[in-house]
Amino acid sequence: MCEIPKKIDEIEVFPSNNASLKKKYTLKVINKYYDISETLYQLLELIDNKRSIVELTNLFSQKTGKTLNKSDLTIIIDKHFVKKNIVYFDEKPTNEEKNESYLLVKIPLLSSKIIEPLALVLKVFFQKYILFVLLTGAILFHVYLYIFYDNAPSFSLTNLKATEASVIFIILFITTLFHELGHSSACKYIGAKIGSIGVGLYLYMPVFYSDVTDVWIFKRSKRLLVDFGGIYFQLILIPFIFLIFLHSNNHIFLFTIYFLDFSIISSMNPILRFDGYWIATDISGIPNLRKRSKELFYYYIKSLFNLDITAPDFHKDIPKSSRYFLIVYSLVSNIIFSIYIYIIITYLPTLFSNIILLTNELILFLKNNSPFDNYTDLFSILNRMLPSFLFISMLLIMVFRIVKNLTRSL
Repeated sequence: MCEIPKKIDEIEVFPSNNASLKKKYTLKVINKYYDISETLYQLLELIDNKRSIVELTNLFSQKTGKTLNKSDLTIIIDKHFVKKNIVYFDEKPTNEEKNESYLLVKIPLLSSKIIEPLALVLKVFFQKYILFVLLTGAILFHVYLYIFYDNAPSFSLTNLKATEASVIFIILFITTLFHELGHSSACKYIGAKIGSIGVGLYLYMPVFYSDVTDVWIFKRSKRLLVDFGGIYFQLILIPFIFLIFLHSNNHIFLFTIYFLDFSIISSMNPILRFDGYWIATDISGIPNLRKRSKELFYYYIKSLFNLDITAPDFHKDIPKSSRYFLIVYSLVSNIIFSIYIYIIITYLPTLFSNIILLTNELILFLKNNSPFDNYTDLFSILNRMLPSFLFISMLLIMVFRIVKNLTRSL
């Protein structure tokens, strides 16, 4: 390993807007963001691509008053900078785009070039008085719809025709795109850069996403506006769908509103990485909220067994209000997760019974028929088997990750 550490050119430094009792900085490295302490920032400033480790050790010790040797400083640089491709010793890192996203797959649908002119027009909806009037109107409309409107036709999913389901799906697709445009337009309003809009795979279910990573350098109040932007756009769209329902007298449009409202409520879930999660993150000022809540949970578990009583460093640096929020969040999220596990366990006997029945049906079919002569029936059986096998695959991967995290923490 060479004696002269070098830092890459693509580094931007901003004051951190996250909750902390100590002064911190946010590093923007290409398209990634890291919070570092003031001490680490001082160290990064000393690295000028000319000074050796020995020189840096002496300067850093003088600046901070901490007694360090060459080996200590090398370990610090390696842990906080080299592993994140911010500093290098031998060859400059390529900083190739790695899939470190919570999304397993990301497929862009609309590039920033397409979104930019749309967001430029739509950002007007985030002006203070316009936002207040439209949001108040949307809330009052929902009060009217669910409390005072009594001409709604009866609704049942079992009676939904294929054509009706298709219409609902198309409208939901369009409104979901509009939801993502809400995030992008809010970015434009606060002055943040806009990324692409696309579809991804989260927890093995398809979701839409909007790349708004540039908001990390902004104040939390502005980040909250971006977090809420998608829901806001959907809320102000719903009254127009209701007007179409009144004009056409087609119940499909009213049912679509019900689906939309359900999706809005679902997106407010603070446990999964939907809008509610990012809102909770920015209210508390705790980045990587789920990860931090897991750390806290594992810390208490280990404390019960006297395995380790040292609290993670992060929890010592945040204000009391954020710490209490994290404790409540950790408790609630793990209770919900436990309920989810319980539901899965109780469903397993039915699941395996269904798989056995369908497998026997498939074997019997293959014995008595040629797949090429009666492929529609074969497809029907396989189509019924697919959800069960996908669910089992998801369950196995989830169990593997839980065990992996537990063994890593204990």
